[in-house]
Amino acid sequence: MFNLLVKYEPWGDGRDTIPYGRALQYTEEPLVDRFSPGGQLDLDALVALPTLFVQEIVGQADQIARVGTIIRARISGRDILLDYSYDLGIPAIPNKTLQGFAAELHIADLDRKSVV
Repeated sequence: MFNLLVKYEPWGDGRDTIPYGRALQYTEEPLVDRFSPGGQLDLDALVALPTLFVQEIVGQADQIARVGTIIRARISGRDILLDYSYDLGIPAIPNKTLQGFAAELHIADLDRKSVV
């Protein structure tokens, strides 16, 4: 199991935000129940998982995905603030390559989706 974090803009270099309201969107209900018991996002449970940081596929640019770890997550207003690091032993993955094995990763679609 892993986190799939997708955002429109490229990911930063270790610190970023995602809107709280987009957390667990496009996620199967049993996983929503597991990671958001009682409607409260369990950030500790999410931090414990490896993470795939993906930029949405837009236009003709070559967006990439990175494998990494969330070091710390906290809620600030309407956002989730993330401190993270990329696994430097795993090279960046072009989204076109990622789409080629999306079914094996149980990723339905990388276009215009943001999930935690």
